[in-house]
Amino acid sequence: MRVFFIGTVDFSMKTLKELLQHKEVELVGVATKSASKFNADHVDLSSLAIANRIPYKYVRDINAPHITSWIESLSPDVVCCFGWSSIIKQPLLSLPKHGIIGYHPGALPHNRGRHPIIWALVLGLEITASTFFRMDDGADTGDIIDQEMVQIEKEDDAASLYNKLQDCVRLVKERYE
Repeated sequence: MRVFFIGTVDFSMKTLKELLQHKEVELVGVATKSASKFNADHVDLSSLAIANRIPYKYVRDINAPHITSWIESLSPDVVCCFGWSSIIKQPLLSLPKHGIIGYHPGALPHNRGRHPIIWALVLGLEITASTFFRMDDGADTGDIIDQEMVQIEKEDDAASLYNKLQDCVRLVKERYE
């Protein structure tokens, strides 16, 4: 399967490394950012792309026509968007034949939008989730593909909860192996 990858956070790096381990996955391109004032866990994926000879671009606007054209020229079957803080719009949404798979560190359909880990803590939630979903025109509104629930303990802070959510991805992966 031909996969295009969009991401710019620590979780993005971990999942991109994981995808590189799968023989059935051909990574055809990467969109990332060289820096981010928005994401405290920012990671530039270019070094991993270079090391694995994957075409990449630094992207400010993922929906810009020249970026959409570039992604289209790579003919991905699916796009994975794991760690991007802006809404993906048409025509990019309908470009890959298997759509765009997104990741949200919250229990969709609840806790949509930005900073779901912080909001889970501020709201005093006792449970959240690691959620994979099919992206559509809304903000975290697409059909849920898979979801792993995560207990929030009283001693959890944003860092410990982030680590728990990332560890859940391993459980989801094991379910499909």
